Amino acid sequence: MRAVHFLTAAILATAATPSRGALENPVAPASEPAITRPSLERFDEVVGDQVYAQTILPHDFSLVAQLLEHGRQTNQPRDYTRSVMRMFSNLLKGADYVNAAAVAAFLKQLPGLIDHQFSFARPAQTTGGEEPSVLKCDASEYFQHCVNDHLYHQFSTKFDLFKREPDAFLATLATQITDMAEGQIETEQLRQTVVRFLENGLDKLIWSPRDGEKTWRSAKQLASLCAALMDARIIDDINDLIDLYWSIVRRYCYFLELAGAELPVSFYERVRSDITEASPILLQHEEQEEFIEPRGAVLMRALLAGEAQRRARDAQVAATKPRTPEPAVTVQENLAPPTAANKRSARRRNRRPSKRTRT
Repeated sequence: MRAVHFLTAAILATAATPSRGALENPVAPASEPAITRPSLERFDEVVGDQVYAQTILPHDFSLVAQLLEHGRQTNQPRDYTRSVMRMFSNLLKGADYVNAAAVAAFLKQLPGLIDHQFSFARPAQTTGGEEPSVLKCDASEYFQHCVNDHLYHQFSTKFDLFKREPDAFLATLATQITDMAEGQIETEQLRQTVVRFLENGLDKLIWSPRDGEKTWRSAKQLASLCAALMDARIIDDINDLIDLYWSIVRRYCYFLELAGAELPVSFYERVRSDITEASPILLQHEEQEEFIEPRGAVLMRALLAGEAQRRARDAQVAATKPRTPEPAVTVQENLAPPTAANKRSARRRNRRPSKRTRT
């Protein structure tokens, strides 16, 4: 009920609900109807229609971004963001595929939409040591630093109150730390909801073989955008990031399996060269289990299989292609060109017989 309340309030206050034209053609710009009760009814109609989950959402995440932007502007709690991500995560389960370009466009916006909900309130004063960097410690370590700083600040500024009313001081302090812990728990719940949403989308990626090498650049771009989520503290576990990398690699291997024969041999040569020489971020970070085959090896094997499909297809086309018949060679063409002596001999043979030889 709480999540439904958050979404209901958001839709009633959002003036960016997609029109029917925008849903039929995701490329068309969405209209901005007035903020009225029909806006909520329109939202129910759109999201409740299975056509949206199967044919619109895989190509257009603008409605997700609009709801998250509203939550940021109105300072909605983490439960609101979590309910939005969970709802659209479940909708993605009904899609057969997801457009890679649409996922990339949404990932570019995501840090600016929700990164404020993955930071902790810093106390006014620290212990005097070097402040921990959010990029160098995980969430539990950062939370411990925050608690230590909070305790130091409270005892250093309110020690007299602690001596006069120790019970009241400790009760207030316990409440404050409990609130911090609840915020930490909500943050971790939201983080895992975001990770599940991303996995549901990345597990259904698809590319067009007509894009050729652009598909490989798209896969690398998605990996870089996922890594940016870790810099923004939206993801804080390297294992979650590796899991997202695996989703991209597995789906790209599936793409090669389906469309391997449609891609030129030059594509495979360039991609293999890029993997060997450039070491793309998609294949960085070792697996936690040594017996697991590395992502690079899995992808390389898929590339070799796809190239084999293409070469087999080219060979088959060459074998079935009708040969152009060679022009026929006449007997006259095989004769040597006549010389002057031959011509005189031919003329003598063709002369009429002399009178002496006549009978």
